[in-house]
Amino acid sequence: MGFGRVRVTTAVTKILSANPQRQSLILTNASTSGIVFLGSDNTVTSAHAATQLAAGGSLTEDSGGSRMY
Repeated sequence: MGFGRVRVTTAVTKILSANPQRQSLILTNASTSGIVFLGSDNTVTSAHAATQLAAGGSLTEDSGGSRMY
């Protein structure tokens, strides 16, 4: 299992690289006040983010056995 931390600021930041072997992931916003806006490419903004992670929030994705991302 791989894990790590990525420091995210107000600039677009790559959090996760593509990996055809990935079967699950957990993203956690460790901030106590900031919102993280998630998108599939470097054009993500607060206006058109696919998902938002509130401070302290987590996103869990499980492929159920199929490969993802």
